[in-house]
Amino acid sequence: MKKTIFVLILILILAFALRFWKLTSIPMGFMDDEASIGYNAYSILKTGKDEWGKFMPIDNFKGSGEYKLPLTIYLTVLPEVIFGLNEFAVRFPSAFFGVLTILATFLLAQKMFSEKVALLAAFLLAISPWHIFLNRFGHEANIALFFTILGFYLLLKSQKEEKFLPVSLLFFVLTLYTYHAYQLFLPFFLLIFVWLNRNWFWQLKRRTKISCLAVLVLVLPLFIALFSHGQVRFQQVGIFSTPGLPLGIQRPLTLMRIFFQNYLLNFSIFSLFTSSRFDQKHVTPMALFYLFEFPLILIGFFNLLKKKDKTLSFLVPWLFLYPLPNSLTQFGAIARMFVWLPLPQILSAVGIVFIWQKLSLLKKFARFSLTFVFILIVIFSFTRFVFDYFLYYPIPYAPFSQYGRKTAFQYLTTVERDYQYILVEGAAVNYIQLAFFAKHDPALFQKERDKFYFDSCAPVLAKIKNWYVVSLFPPECLSGDELLLFYSENFPKELTPLEVINYPNGDPLAKIIKAEDYLRQQREER
Repeated sequence: MKKTIFVLILILILAFALRFWKLTSIPMGFMDDEASIGYNAYSILKTGKDEWGKFMPIDNFKGSGEYKLPLTIYLTVLPEVIFGLNEFAVRFPSAFFGVLTILATFLLAQKMFSEKVALLAAFLLAISPWHIFLNRFGHEANIALFFTILGFYLLLKSQKEEKFLPVSLLFFVLTLYTYHAYQLFLPFFLLIFVWLNRNWFWQLKRRTKISCLAVLVLVLPLFIALFSHGQVRFQQVGIFSTPGLPLGIQRPLTLMRIFFQNYLLNFSIFSLFTSSRFDQKHVTPMALFYLFEFPLILIGFFNLLKKKDKTLSFLVPWLFLYPLPNSLTQFGAIARMFVWLPLPQILSAVGIVFIWQKLSLLKKFARFSLTFVFILIVIFSFTRFVFDYFLYYPIPYAPFSQYGRKTAFQYLTTVERDYQYILVEGAAVNYIQLAFFAKHDPALFQKERDKFYFDSCAPVLAKIKNWYVVSLFPPECLSGDELLLFYSENFPKELTPLEVINYPNGDPLAKIIKAEDYLRQQREER
């Protein structure tokens, strides 16, 4: 047991290093979603209200219209108290709970199989490209996964010690308050689990059932929100909003086709094991899984099938339900698929143990040679990922992690006193990024939020200090005393910019010009 604990601690130290080293600067840039989480946490810390002035939301945070669930934002408050309002504080909860998920994986795999399988599964998750990649973003899926896996462990533990069942449900409730995708996966999974274990469920003590009901009451605010604005996020990304859907009988048939195409994509060998571009938002430096994991997953799964292992009643629903959230949306997202982890790692660990048992039948030299080759493959794959992610990935993939917003803010800060107003095109820099980096007073932001949402002259998305985030620059709205920040693709080609905000690879993100020069060019065109 002491040896197991020692190895587990080494795995957790490795996981900690892979998730926290250079966390502020890699990935380069800072996503709008991260800024939204960070600034709303800052707003709660300073005023007890979100950016819209709503007091301590318990159902969701409106943000820019994405209606984020609240728990991640509340969990970000403490890191901001300790570290301040910065990138590290926002990413800290994701990385921290990512490490804890590895510990929860060990507990779950140990409960289902053995210590060997548990240690191998924990190690494979610790070095997982997918897990490391998303853990280093401030994203709700990282925290939701920890609550889910810990809930799974306690759920299985409750089959012999039913006192753990209400605690398990409490972690599932926390999951539902963390990330939207799990609101589709978890209810179906739990219904199947209860049905398959209905004899055990009906034999539970009355006190346990009442405790479970009391815990489930905590979900009511989310349930009520579904009938108000809770469906907004699904309407934004769901397949029912897919452009060009036909009418009549063809509509449900088209929706079914889209659903099944999306569903099967979640099991695509190419997408999971060889492609670095699974979704439109997150681009990874390599595939989500190491290639050596593919045969191990198959060997582990078919070995369990052959033995008719009792764990299949738990693992199979998990396997076939995980694509559900991703299948109901217009485009794939690795965050919505995240609930699949650490199932592939557990199956891989089962496969490794099975292979090792078979190798024990071989002669010592053959066993040693094959083991040595496998270890070399693992080391090579892991080393290549570390090199790609920490050395190669940051610069060419900076545009995908919205690099340059902080750079733009730093430049505007140095010149803001020279201009009456600074107008920033929202396509280049989201207002929440400016509010975040400026550490803009949340009380002032809340006060001016509705007032400046639609200006009489041009759409104004937000006001931060003397900066206005706008969707366009109508000449009739400009006096000539302003400074304009254009998204580079929208910048007038005839003009020479005063300053250019570049990506690390030299491509332009934004171009800055004085309003008087812009107005002069507009007059000349007329």
